Amino acid sequence: MSQPLSDFQGQSAAGKRQSDAGEPAQESPNPYQSPDIPEVPVIEAPRPPAFSPLEGQIAVLMQQGKNGAKWFYWIAGFSIINTLIMLVSGGLFFVVGLAVTCLADGIAQVNAQQAPEFAVFAKVVAFGFSAVMSLFFCGFGWLAVNRYQPLFVIGMALYLLDGMLFLLMGQMMAAAFHAYALYGMWNGFQAYRQLAVLERKLMDPLHPAGMFNPHQLPTNIS
Repeated sequence: MSQPLSDFQGQSAAGKRQSDAGEPAQESPNPYQSPDIPEVPVIEAPRPPAFSPLEGQIAVLMQQGKNGAKWFYWIAGFSIINTLIMLVSGGLFFVVGLAVTCLADGIAQVNAQQAPEFAVFAKVVAFGFSAVMSLFFCGFGWLAVNRYQPLFVIGMALYLLDGMLFLLMGQMMAAAFHAYALYGMWNGFQAYRQLAVLERKLMDPLHPAGMFNPHQLPTNIS
């Protein structure tokens, strides 16, 4: 059944009047246009820590060991300062210094008072002895910082004997400070020991130190 042409003309005129009235004409959707896809939020993965817990433990032990070993430097420095004070005026000394250098300084002061003509010579000898002892303990400090553990122990033993000399001289405060310095050295030595054990475990994580290591070649082969 056909529709008269006038009906199409009427519909076209009605659509034109609706467009003239200001109402927007609905556009047909474009079948070729891609649909709007929402953006997927980016999830940031957690960053790995700058240092692993094992590396942090190694760093702490290394710093503790160095702090204990550096006591030798303080001992050497204050020993030479004590001698310089003796050369200027005397009557004062730092308790962290060595007792053996304080004893040499005291002997030089007595000789300078009894024989003024030899005062300069006695003080020069005392200063030379203090310089040698200071360099001696600086050497122990360098070896201890570089983790020569047997020499670390020898240095602590010598400082212990030096503290006992303060006890014989009746200098209780100086002897007590020697004990405190020895405690700091011992903490550093223990830290180096723990660090050595940890390093051996890192070399063979499946077989801790003290156990049989299958990757190590036998030392005695019959």
